[in-house]
Amino acid sequence: MPTPANLRPPARRAPRWQTLVIAVLFAAAGCSGAADTRSTPRSTQPPPTPTGVAVPAFDRGRFAAVIPLPGAGSMTVADGVLWVHAASRVVGIDPQTNAVVGKPLRVPADAEAIAVADGALWVASVAPGDLAAPGDDAVTRIDLATGRTVATITVRRAPLDVAATPGPSG
Repeated sequence: MPTPANLRPPARRAPRWQTLVIAVLFAAAGCSGAADTRSTPRSTQPPPTPTGVAVPAFDRGRFAAVIPLPGAGSMTVADGVLWVHAASRVVGIDPQTNAVVGKPLRVPADAEAIAVADGALWVASVAPGDLAAPGDDAVTRIDLATGRTVATITVRRAPLDVAATPGPSG
């Protein structure tokens, strides 16, 4: 027997497709453009040293060599040479003598990472901004002997690292 509580009409619910559409719109709104904004210099600064904590002094005696390279970034080792990306150039350093090997190679200004294999320097470049528009980023191959760009391969988004392995011998 129905009671007064059971006589109420059921609560009206939105159809499932409307709920799905709303969820997709919220997800799209959350992903649209917020991460594509340009980084501010403040966001790339190291965290401040907490007050009252002593930072150890730089002790040059702990290192085999200190080679000043302003703007030094990513590094790779190939064929007994340390390759260092520094300020739109890649410099080869002989670890035995700590001397620069050959002439510095020019790389794209927005280079992020480097790798070396089979006589070629591979450079991953990310266009300015956190996530550039698709197609603005690239991987560039530079001939180590001539310093000339051999190929530039456009990639979809943000190649933040690159690795190269020697090809088959023979």
